[in-house]
Amino acid sequence: MRRASSMASVSSEVKRTIRGFTLRDGATQTGGDSNETLGGGVSVGVPDKNSATGPSYDYRTTLIDCAVLNCSGTRGGGTRRVRAVRTIYDNCFASMNGSAARDGQFYWCVFRDSQDSKSTSASALCDVTLVNCTVIGCNVFAILPTSGTKINNVWNSYIALCGDVGQSRAGVCLFSSVAINGNDVTADGASKTDSDDYQLMGPAVWDFRPIANGDLDGQGKRDYLAQIPEEYRDKDFLGNAVPSSGDLHVGAVQATATPASGRISFSSVHSADLKVA
Repeated sequence: MRRASSMASVSSEVKRTIRGFTLRDGATQTGGDSNETLGGGVSVGVPDKNSATGPSYDYRTTLIDCAVLNCSGTRGGGTRRVRAVRTIYDNCFASMNGSAARDGQFYWCVFRDSQDSKSTSASALCDVTLVNCTVIGCNVFAILPTSGTKINNVWNSYIALCGDVGQSRAGVCLFSSVAINGNDVTADGASKTDSDDYQLMGPAVWDFRPIANGDLDGQGKRDYLAQIPEEYRDKDFLGNAVPSSGDLHVGAVQATATPASGRISFSSVHSADLKVA
Protein backbone atom coordinates (compact mmCIF):
# COMPACT_ATOMS: atom_id res chain seq x y z
CA MET A 1 0.00 0.00 0.00
CA ARG A 2 1.60 3.25 -1.09
CA ARG A 3 1.07 6.32 1.04
CA ALA A 4 -1.15 8.88 -0.61
CA SER A 5 -0.28 12.55 -0.31
CA SER A 6 -3.63 13.14 1.37
CA MET A 7 -2.29 11.28 4.41
CA ALA A 8 0.38 13.92 4.99
CA SER A 9 -1.52 15.59 7.83
CA VAL A 10 -4.19 14.75 10.36
CA SER A 11 -6.25 17.38 12.14
CA SER A 12 -5.71 17.64 15.88
CA GLU A 13 -9.50 17.47 16.25
CA VAL A 14 -9.75 13.92 14.83
CA LYS A 15 -8.38 10.60 16.03
CA ARG A 16 -7.88 7.83 13.49
CA THR A 17 -7.29 4.10 13.90
CA ILE A 18 -5.78 1.86 11.22
CA ARG A 19 -6.51 -1.73 12.23
CA GLY A 20 -5.45 -4.98 10.60
CA PHE A 21 -3.84 -3.52 7.48
CA THR A 22 -0.60 -4.33 5.68
CA LEU A 23 1.17 -1.15 4.57
CA ARG A 24 3.63 -2.27 1.90
CA ASP A 25 6.11 -0.53 -0.43
CA GLY A 26 5.19 3.00 0.64
CA ALA A 27 7.66 5.73 -0.26
CA THR A 28 8.04 9.49 0.03
CA GLN A 29 9.45 12.21 -2.14
CA THR A 30 13.18 12.88 -1.83
CA GLY A 31 13.11 16.68 -2.03
CA GLY A 32 10.91 19.73 -1.72
CA ASP A 33 8.78 20.20 1.40
CA SER A 34 10.48 18.34 4.26
CA ASN A 35 7.10 17.10 5.50
CA GLU A 36 6.75 15.19 2.24
CA THR A 37 9.99 13.27 2.80
CA LEU A 38 9.04 11.69 6.15
CA GLY A 39 6.94 8.61 6.86
CA GLY A 40 6.94 6.20 3.92
CA GLY A 41 3.99 4.12 5.19
CA VAL A 42 2.04 6.64 7.27
CA SER A 43 2.96 10.26 7.93
CA VAL A 44 1.01 12.49 10.30
CA GLY A 45 1.60 16.22 10.32
CA VAL A 46 1.34 18.72 13.16
CA PRO A 47 -0.40 19.49 15.38
CA ASP A 48 -0.86 15.81 16.17
CA LYS A 49 -0.31 15.64 19.91
CA ASN A 50 -0.55 17.78 23.01
CA SER A 51 2.29 19.65 24.62
CA ALA A 52 3.01 17.01 27.25
CA THR A 53 6.03 14.73 27.09
CA GLY A 54 6.62 11.00 27.16
CA PRO A 55 3.77 8.51 27.43
CA SER A 56 1.16 11.25 27.94
CA TYR A 57 1.60 12.39 24.34
CA ASP A 58 -1.80 12.26 22.67
CA TYR A 59 -1.02 10.75 19.28
CA ARG A 60 -3.98 11.16 16.95
CA THR A 61 -3.30 8.17 14.68
CA THR A 62 -3.00 4.59 15.99
CA LEU A 63 -1.97 1.44 14.11
CA ILE A 64 -3.31 -1.79 15.66
CA ASP A 65 -2.45 -5.32 14.48
CA CYS A 66 -0.77 -4.00 11.33
CA ALA A 67 2.33 -4.85 9.29
CA VAL A 68 4.53 -2.09 7.88
CA LEU A 69 6.69 -3.72 5.22
CA ASN A 70 9.37 -2.44 2.86
CA CYS A 71 8.50 1.25 3.27
CA SER A 72 11.02 4.04 2.85
CA GLY A 73 11.57 7.75 3.40
CA THR A 74 14.24 10.27 4.29
CA ARG A 75 13.30 9.99 7.98
CA GLY A 76 10.73 7.64 9.44
CA GLY A 77 10.83 5.11 6.64
CA GLY A 78 7.87 3.18 8.04
CA THR A 79 5.86 5.77 9.97
CA ARG A 80 6.08 9.24 11.47
CA ARG A 81 4.12 10.54 14.47
CA VAL A 82 1.91 7.55 15.17
CA ARG A 83 1.09 5.22 18.04
CA ALA A 84 1.39 1.53 17.12
CA VAL A 85 0.11 -1.54 18.97
CA ARG A 86 0.91 -5.21 18.14
CA THR A 87 2.42 -4.10 14.84
CA ILE A 88 5.49 -5.40 13.01
CA TYR A 89 7.88 -3.18 11.05
CA ASP A 90 9.96 -5.27 8.64
CA ASN A 91 12.63 -4.27 6.10
CA CYS A 92 11.95 -0.53 6.15
CA PHE A 93 14.53 2.02 5.01
CA ALA A 94 15.49 5.64 5.65
CA SER A 95 18.28 7.61 4.06
CA MET A 96 18.93 9.56 7.28
CA ASN A 97 17.36 8.18 10.50
CA GLY A 98 14.35 6.37 11.88
CA SER A 99 14.33 3.71 9.19
CA ALA A 100 11.41 1.94 10.91
CA ALA A 101 9.77 4.88 12.68
CA ARG A 102 10.35 8.41 13.82
CA ASP A 103 8.46 10.09 16.67
CA GLY A 104 5.92 7.68 18.16
CA GLN A 105 4.74 5.36 20.92
CA PHE A 106 4.98 1.62 20.44
CA TYR A 107 3.42 -1.14 22.54
CA TRP A 108 3.92 -4.89 21.95
CA CYS A 109 5.60 -4.12 18.59
CA VAL A 110 8.42 -5.82 16.68
CA PHE A 111 11.01 -4.00 14.56
CA ARG A 112 13.02 -6.27 12.28
CA ASP A 113 15.68 -5.77 9.59
CA SER A 114 15.50 -1.98 9.47
CA GLN A 115 17.96 -0.67 6.90
CA ASP A 116 19.71 2.65 6.48
CA SER A 117 22.35 4.37 4.42
CA LYS A 118 24.80 3.85 7.29
CA SER A 119 25.33 7.55 7.86
CA THR A 120 26.53 8.74 11.27
CA SER A 121 22.90 9.33 12.27
CA ALA A 122 21.53 6.05 10.93
CA SER A 123 18.99 4.43 13.25
CA ALA A 124 16.02 2.08 13.29
CA LEU A 125 14.01 4.35 15.62
CA CYS A 126 14.19 8.03 16.50
CA ASP A 127 12.40 9.97 19.26
CA VAL A 128 10.25 7.08 20.53
CA THR A 129 8.65 5.47 23.57
CA LEU A 130 8.80 1.66 23.63
CA VAL A 131 6.98 -0.64 26.06
CA ASN A 132 7.38 -4.42 25.69
CA CYS A 133 8.84 -4.22 22.21
CA THR A 134 11.45 -6.27 20.33
CA VAL A 135 14.05 -4.61 18.09
CA ILE A 136 16.19 -7.14 16.25
CA GLY A 137 18.50 -7.50 13.27
CA CYS A 138 18.84 -3.85 12.25
CA ASN A 139 22.09 -2.83 10.57
CA VAL A 140 22.08 0.60 12.24
CA PHE A 141 21.84 2.18 15.68
CA ALA A 142 18.71 0.89 17.35
CA ILE A 143 17.56 4.26 18.71
CA LEU A 144 18.65 7.84 18.07
CA PRO A 145 17.61 10.99 19.92
CA THR A 146 17.25 14.18 17.90
CA SER A 147 20.48 16.02 18.69
CA GLY A 148 20.30 14.56 22.20
CA THR A 149 17.37 16.81 23.08
CA LYS A 150 14.55 14.26 23.11
CA ILE A 151 14.48 11.37 25.53
CA ASN A 152 13.78 7.87 24.20
CA ASN A 153 12.29 5.75 27.00
CA VAL A 154 12.46 1.97 26.64
CA TRP A 155 10.55 -0.23 29.10
CA ASN A 156 10.53 -4.07 29.26
CA SER A 157 12.02 -4.30 25.77
CA TYR A 158 14.67 -6.38 23.98
CA ILE A 159 17.23 -4.95 21.55
CA ALA A 160 19.66 -7.25 19.76
CA LEU A 161 21.78 -7.64 16.64
CA CYS A 162 21.72 -3.92 15.89
CA GLY A 163 24.63 -1.57 15.31
CA ASP A 164 24.26 -0.30 18.88
CA VAL A 165 21.48 0.72 21.23
CA GLY A 166 21.92 4.48 21.01
CA GLN A 167 24.28 7.36 20.49
CA SER A 168 23.63 9.60 23.48
CA ARG A 169 23.67 8.77 27.17
CA ALA A 170 21.28 11.67 27.69
CA GLY A 171 18.91 10.51 25.00
CA VAL A 172 18.28 6.74 25.37
CA CYS A 173 17.04 5.31 28.69
CA LEU A 174 16.42 1.61 29.40
CA PHE A 175 14.15 0.31 32.15
CA SER A 176 13.98 -3.47 32.88
CA SER A 177 15.20 -4.13 29.37
CA VAL A 178 17.83 -6.36 27.75
CA ALA A 179 20.16 -4.90 25.14
CA ILE A 180 23.02 -6.68 23.42
CA ASN A 181 25.86 -4.25 22.75
CA GLY A 182 24.21 -1.69 24.99
CA ASN A 183 26.73 1.13 24.71
CA ASP A 184 25.88 4.80 25.21
CA VAL A 185 22.62 4.35 27.09
CA THR A 186 21.32 5.17 30.56
CA ALA A 187 19.98 1.99 32.15
CA ASP A 188 18.32 1.16 35.45
CA GLY A 189 19.65 -1.59 37.65
CA ALA A 190 17.20 -4.15 36.24
CA SER A 191 18.40 -3.68 32.64
CA LYS A 192 21.06 -5.91 31.12
CA THR A 193 23.31 -4.41 28.47
CA ASP A 194 26.07 -6.98 28.19
CA SER A 195 24.27 -10.21 27.26
CA ASP A 196 25.35 -12.03 24.14
CA ASP A 197 23.18 -15.12 24.57
CA TYR A 198 20.65 -16.27 21.99
CA GLN A 199 17.31 -15.06 23.34
CA LEU A 200 14.56 -15.68 20.74
CA MET A 201 13.20 -18.88 19.26
CA GLY A 202 13.43 -18.02 15.55
CA PRO A 203 13.28 -14.35 14.51
CA ALA A 204 14.21 -15.25 10.92
CA VAL A 205 10.81 -16.95 10.60
CA TRP A 206 8.96 -14.37 12.71
CA ASP A 207 8.97 -16.53 15.86
CA PHE A 208 9.74 -13.89 18.48
CA ARG A 209 9.05 -15.95 21.60
CA PRO A 210 11.79 -15.63 24.23
CA ILE A 211 13.76 -18.71 25.13
CA ALA A 212 12.60 -20.22 28.42
CA ASN A 213 14.96 -19.56 31.34
CA GLY A 214 16.84 -16.91 29.38
CA ASP A 215 17.50 -13.26 30.18
CA LEU A 216 14.05 -12.24 28.91
CA ASP A 217 12.09 -14.82 30.87
CA GLY A 218 10.36 -13.17 33.83
CA GLN A 219 12.66 -10.13 33.85
CA GLY A 220 10.06 -7.52 32.89
CA LYS A 221 8.55 -5.27 35.53
CA ARG A 222 4.76 -5.42 35.70
CA ASP A 223 4.57 -1.85 37.00
CA TYR A 224 5.74 -0.60 33.62
CA LEU A 225 2.53 -1.78 31.97
CA ALA A 226 1.07 1.42 33.40
CA GLN A 227 3.01 3.23 30.65
CA ILE A 228 0.65 1.59 28.13
CA PRO A 229 -2.87 3.05 27.73
CA GLU A 230 -5.26 0.72 29.54
CA GLU A 231 -7.07 -0.44 26.40
CA TYR A 232 -3.81 -1.89 24.99
CA ARG A 233 -2.40 -3.66 28.06
CA ASP A 234 -4.18 -7.01 27.87
CA LYS A 235 -2.80 -8.60 24.66
CA ASP A 236 0.77 -9.16 23.49
CA PHE A 237 2.18 -9.06 19.95
CA LEU A 238 0.63 -12.43 19.10
CA GLY A 239 -2.75 -11.39 20.46
CA ASN A 240 -2.44 -13.69 23.45
CA ALA A 241 -3.74 -12.54 26.81
CA VAL A 242 -1.13 -10.94 29.06
CA PRO A 243 -1.10 -12.77 32.43
CA SER A 244 -2.77 -10.72 35.12
CA SER A 245 -0.24 -11.84 37.73
CA GLY A 246 3.14 -13.50 37.96
CA ASP A 247 6.25 -12.88 35.89
CA LEU A 248 6.26 -10.57 32.91
CA HIS A 249 8.69 -11.32 30.08
CA VAL A 250 10.86 -8.77 28.34
CA GLY A 251 9.91 -8.14 24.71
CA ALA A 252 6.79 -8.20 22.57
CA VAL A 253 5.75 -11.83 23.22
CA GLN A 254 4.74 -13.22 26.61
CA ALA A 255 4.78 -16.93 25.69
CA THR A 256 8.20 -18.55 26.11
CA ALA A 257 9.65 -21.35 23.97
CA THR A 258 11.69 -24.37 24.96
CA PRO A 259 13.87 -25.32 21.97
CA ALA A 260 13.98 -29.00 21.04
CA SER A 261 17.37 -30.66 21.15
CA GLY A 262 18.54 -33.26 18.68
CA ARG A 263 21.46 -34.78 16.86
CA ILE A 264 22.39 -36.41 13.57
CA SER A 265 23.62 -39.96 13.93
CA PHE A 266 25.69 -41.63 11.19
CA SER A 267 25.34 -45.34 11.83
CA SER A 268 26.73 -46.71 8.58
CA VAL A 269 29.04 -44.01 7.30
CA HIS A 270 32.80 -44.18 7.71
CA SER A 271 34.61 -41.08 8.85
CA ALA A 272 36.69 -41.15 5.65
CA ASP A 273 33.48 -40.57 3.67
CA LEU A 274 32.67 -37.35 5.48
CA LYS A 275 34.18 -34.36 3.72
CA VAL A 276 34.03 -30.66 4.50
CA ALA A 277 32.05 -28.81 1.85
